[in-house]
Amino acid sequence: MGVAYHNKSYLEEKEETLKNQQEIADKKSNPKPLPFTEMVFEGITFKVINLAEADALIGNLTDFKGEQIYNVFEDTWRFPSYQENCFFLLTEEDVTLEKLDLDYSTEENSDVFILGFIFLKNLKTDKYILACDTDNSPALIVLGNVETVNIHLFGNVHYIGDGLQCDTLWAFTTMANSL
Repeated sequence: MGVAYHNKSYLEEKEETLKNQQEIADKKSNPKPLPFTEMVFEGITFKVINLAEADALIGNLTDFKGEQIYNVFEDTWRFPSYQENCFFLLTEEDVTLEKLDLDYSTEENSDVFILGFIFLKNLKTDKYILACDTDNSPALIVLGNVETVNIHLFGNVHYIGDGLQCDTLWAFTTMANSL
């Protein structure tokens, strides 16, 4: 009886894994339609991209231990893709702003859900970068350098590829061994 129970548990676990893999494959091959192709946020025109496009850009990023950082399809806590009108914002150029408040939506577009901000080049702000929702903020992903006076990062795993120059860094992690 013990062996049959273990086999049943094993098979149920494998069926669940297969079901999850099929759901991910469906999300990759049949992405949700985007509400628009571009969106202005903090005065910058961003390209609106879906999860599959974001995964192609950030899916291979790794931490200091060589472990994958982002899985946009499976990590629904960091990237709650079950939300309506959810997407990433992408810019392919250097960006300079006065400030950057990372928020899920804007007053102009309150019906959208921004999962993350991807900067392929450098990001510079004159005052600050702020991701203050301690439970879950949109991810800040910068493949280039970040230059700011103050940076305050909470609520997600944020990535800076080439370097950070700031006067004050305020961040919170529950995974101290990953630093």
